[in-house]
Amino acid sequence: IGGALPLRISIEPPNSTAILDLSNLHIGTDYTVQLSTDLVTWNYWYDFTAYSSTYPFYAPVFYPPKVQFYRLTWLP
Repeated sequence: IGGALPLRISIEPPNSTAILDLSNLHIGTDYTVQLSTDLVTWNYWYDFTAYSSTYPFYAPVFYPPKVQFYRLTWLP
């Protein structure tokens, strides 16, 4: 059984990237970050393995700005 977690995000101007605050990760677990613009269609974005309980993930900020949603999924 997998799952998904909401992500906290902060944008640090004037950069064109946002920092996703990934925390409370399970060490040794494989995660996938997915991206959506409508909360219906989710697209693969990035895979990683957690080697600590936190992970700084940098995501691009598109211009002109548009709504972007991210979700973190994992498989046990």
